[in-house]
Amino acid sequence: MSEALEKVKPSSPAQKSAARMAAVQALYTIDYTGNASGTTVQDFLQRNMPVDVDAPKDNKMWPEDFDAELFKSIVDGTLARQKDIDDMVAGGLDPKWPMDRLEKIIKSILRAGVGELLNNAKTDTAIIINDYVNVAHGFFAGKEPALVNAVLDKVSKSLRS
Repeated sequence: MSEALEKVKPSSPAQKSAARMAAVQALYTIDYTGNASGTTVQDFLQRNMPVDVDAPKDNKMWPEDFDAELFKSIVDGTLARQKDIDDMVAGGLDPKWPMDRLEKIIKSILRAGVGELLNNAKTDTAIIINDYVNVAHGFFAGKEPALVNAVLDKVSKSLRS
């Protein structure tokens, strides 16, 4: 079989999870800095993002082989429909807690999760929600992961019923 006809090896669950984490970080970076999305995506794809200065020198923010296609799909799809996604996120929140009260990282997690629920019908809803709850656990030890779970679950029921 020629190299051109060889099948591409599918991504592992860990590579997909790492792509989701990187997508959240890229969306946060775009929101926080106001940098162009194309530049930020390229920086992430080329692994030009800084690592934690307190971490060991060999520490990486994500595996070298994260699913770049999924990462780009999440970021591009989320940015393309951000107004609609923000409306969906707001609809999933308690009216007493409007979206403008959320921290930027929670907004980025919720935007990426809803964006993927909208644009990635091939992946089971539970897998998407679980990965974004795990992302939230990476940043928060309080009630924020439960908020992510509740909002994504509520939005998913209206999108994928």
